[in-house]
This record gives sequence, structure tokens and C-alpha cells, in this order.
Amino acid sequence: MNLILYGREECSEDGSVRFSDRRFIHIRNVLGLKTGDTVKCGELNGRRKIMRIVNITENECVLQPCNDLHDVPPTGLDLILALPRPKCLKRLWPQIASMGIGNVFITNAEKVEPEYWGARALHDDVCVPLIKEGLEQCGDTAMPRVHLVRRLRPFIEDKVPQLYKGAVKYVAHPGKVSPPDDGICSETLEGGKFLLAIGPEGGWNDFELELFENAGFTKLRLGERIMRTDTAVVAGAAVILYGHSARIHPIM
Repeated sequence: MNLILYGREECSEDGSVRFSDRRFIHIRNVLGLKTGDTVKCGELNGRRKIMRIVNITENECVLQPCNDLHDVPPTGLDLILALPRPKCLKRLWPQIASMGIGNVFITNAEKVEPEYWGARALHDDVCVPLIKEGLEQCGDTAMPRVHLVRRLRPFIEDKVPQLYKGAVKYVAHPGKVSPPDDGICSETLEGGKFLLAIGPEGGWNDFELELFENAGFTKLRLGERIMRTDTAVVAGAAVILYGHSARIHPIM
């Protein structure tokens, strides 16, 4: 846990927060902090702060803000994800948050099992704690926004052109390696938007691929091996973010 998260509703009028749950256990037992020590905290969807422990007992601790920390810059990366198996989706929620993905569009595909739409992994009481776990790991406060899109075709044909005009768009599919297009002008990428589409573990079908290509998506191939969905999301996001950031800010 590299950042202690709390909600605005937990703040007192003076900005102090009181922990008596797992966050308190982490501060006392894992970090070994005492009264007067400081720790990095963050308000969910708000600012990150250095907070000082003003009181700690056997049951709780009280922290008050000292200084603001700089915000973690957004990646600009959003994700279209064909609904995976529930166990895989549960593994994915922390990873999605840790990678800095801003919007997640959970969608349908031919190879998506209909019963997956009833999975508890889609419910807030399951996904929100896992997303927070990912934020605590990466040190960010921005919750990814999750959207359920049951019909792929109207979303790709009608919504994507409105929401992602000018964005750099990729659709992942097994095949010979093809990293992000070197022909994309780096000047357009600073502060820009990226959209990555990850299909079922068997890949998108031909009709679905044609939908993406007609909507301006470029194929992103990470190799001929068929990856698990959680592997493909992390690998695809890492390739895109590294490829474009290195092009904008070359490593010396």
C-alpha cells in the first residue's frame, strides 16, 4: 500500500481523518508509524497529501493534513474490454487502476458467454474495493469510470467517433508483432487520448475486427500466442504507453 486512500465523507471539518480498519492496521503494524510520523494519503478522486499522525492508540489513529503532493498525471488511456470470465475480471480490476486507465467500456462479443453479464465481479461491492487496491498500489486517487456496453456495433459505429475524435485507437488481436505505428506524429500525442480494445481470449471475430478497422482502429499485435485477457490488457497498455511516451520524451 503506497498511498492511504480515504473518501471525502471520512473527513472532519478541519480536514483530519480517523482510521480504525485495515488502513489503521497497515499504518501501525506494517509501516510501524507512531504519533508525529507522516504518511502519504489521498482523497478518492481528489488531492494527494502528506498527513501527520496526531494520535494513535490500540484501536485507531487520527491524521491531519500537512502538505499537498503533486497530482499523478493521467495517462489518457481508455479501454474497451470484451467481458472476460468473472475470475479473470476480478484479477483485472486492480491492474486496470494501476495502469492509469481512465474509462473502461465492458462490452459484448461473439465469444463472450451470456451468463458472464450476471457476474458479481461487475457489481460495485466487488469491483470498487479491488480498484481501490490498485490505486493504493500505484499511488493514484483517480477511480477508473466503468461503463457497461451490451451492444458492440452501435457503440463502435456511433459513440466512439463522438467520444474519441482525434484519439489514437488500437484493437489488439493475435498475429505477428506490430508495435504502435511509428508514423503517428508525436506532436499530437502530448496530452492526447488513446483507446485500446481487448477482445475475448479467442480474439475478435472477422466482423468485429472489420467494425474496429472501419472506425479507425489500428491493429496492435503482441505476437502469435493467444494471451489470457488479463495478460493482454497489461501488455497492450504497457506497449502503447511506453511506445508513445518514449517517442515524445526519448530515453537518453
